[in-house]
Amino acid sequence: MSRKQLSKETQSRVNQYMDYLFESQNENKSDENTILAMLSDGIQEQIKREINGKVLKENKLFQRIFGTKFLALLSHHLEEKIYSPSEIIYDESDKNFCIFFISSGSVEIFMGGSQQTVQSLEVSTILRGFLLTENFKKGDYFGELAFFTNTVRKFGARSSSFSSIFLIQKDTFLQIAEDYPAEKVESIELVDILTIPQ
Repeated sequence: MSRKQLSKETQSRVNQYMDYLFESQNENKSDENTILAMLSDGIQEQIKREINGKVLKENKLFQRIFGTKFLALLSHHLEEKIYSPSEIIYDESDKNFCIFFISSGSVEIFMGGSQQTVQSLEVSTILRGFLLTENFKKGDYFGELAFFTNTVRKFGARSSSFSSIFLIQKDTFLQIAEDYPAEKVESIELVDILTIPQ
C-alpha cells in the first residue's frame, strides 16, 4: 500500500478492516461456505431465509405491520454489508431509499456538512461541525423515514465500529409488496403516520 502512496490514515483503516475480516472469517467460516456450496439451491435458499429472517423477526416495526409470508419473502432480499469504523453509510441529502438493520456493531446518526472523523460521542454532542443526534446498536434499525416516505435524508449515518448491517432497497420492497396488497396498504398508512408533523 505504501508503494501506491496511500496516506498513513488510509493504510491504517485498510489494515484494521483486514484484521477484522480475518478474525471474523476464521476457518469455521470457510468450512461453512464449503458445506453450503455443496447443498442444493433450495436448501441454500432456505438457510438464507432463516438467517436473514431473524433480522426482520427481531424488528418490532416490521413484525407489527407486515405478515409472516411477506416477511419471509422480504428476508430473502436483504443484503448484508460490513462497514468499518467511521465509514459513512449515507450522507445527508442522499437519495438511496434503503432501510438498514444492525446485526452487529454500532451506528451514529449525525447532521452536519463535514465528513471528519468523530470518535464515540454522547447523544446531542457537537464536535468538528457534527451534531450527533442518536446512536444505534445491534437490533436497531434506521433510515425508515426516507424508506417509507421517499423524502431526501436530513441526517447522515456513519458506522462507529465494525458493523454488520442488513439493508433492503425500496424498489425491491415495492416489487414484493405488489403481490401482497394488504402489506402495501399498511406501508401507505405508515407513511401517513411518519409524515404527520409532531
